[in-house]
Formats: sequence, C-alpha cells, structure tokens
Amino acid sequence: MLTDLKQLSKQSLVYGLAMAAGRTITLVTAPILTRIFEPVEFGIIALVQIAVSLAVIFAGMNLTSGMTYYYNHYEEEVARRRVISTCFLFVVFSALFISFLLYILAPKISALLNIRVDSELKSNVVLYLKIASLSLFFGLVMTASQSVLRI
Repeated sequence: MLTDLKQLSKQSLVYGLAMAAGRTITLVTAPILTRIFEPVEFGIIALVQIAVSLAVIFAGMNLTSGMTYYYNHYEEEVARRRVISTCFLFVVFSALFISFLLYILAPKISALLNIRVDSELKSNVVLYLKIASLSLFFGLVMTASQSVLRI
C-alpha cells in the first residue's frame, strides 16, 4: 500500500512538473513573441490555430481513447495487437490525409478566413497554414505513439 502511494506520488510529481514547465515556457515566451509579432499577426496566428484545431478533430477523432478501451476489452494478445495496429494506422493515415488537404487547400482556407491585409502578409497566412498542416500530422502521430507506449 505504501509503495503504491510512493509510486503514485512520483508519477504525479513528474506529470505535474511537466505541466508546470509547459506553463512556464508559455509565460516566458509571451513577452518575446509580443515584441516579434504585431497585433494583426497574433490575430492571424489565432485564426490558423482555430483552423488546425478543427482539422485535428476530424483527423484524430479521439481514437486513442477508444484504442485504450478496446485494448483492455480483449483478453487475447492477438486481438489486442490488432486493436493497437488498426487504431494507430487509422490515425496515421487520417492525419496524413487531413494534413495533405490542409496543405493543398491552404490558399482557399486563407480566403475563407477572409483575412484582408497587404499581399505580403496574406501570402504568409498560406505559409502558416502549410506549416500548421505539417505540425498537425506530426502532432497526431506523436499522440498516437504515446498512447501505444502507455498501454
């Protein structure tokens, strides 16, 4: 009982420190970013983040939670491996597909977001969307990989 409590405390401390480190990095980088970007660019970045967040919903579909549930649902090792591989591959291919669409449709999405600024900044919106599409793919693959490793 006491060893379980110690292990829980250690794991909680590790996760808590990781969350605190993430918040600290955000707090430290905020003043730096406010000197680099203008308010208009912050708005554009926020719109890009909204577009990517919407794409993540469709690409990831929270399958990693279902993978954990169905992994524990089955008793046989073969069925468990099938659940993991199917979910992982589905997340990878759906993330690849959605990222590809976001990359290809970046100019249309930029027009849909109706950002009216000078031409140089408008082309950067397309670039931001393309970079975000790559980030979307690698982020979802990383999340799926972490879920597999947790099991």
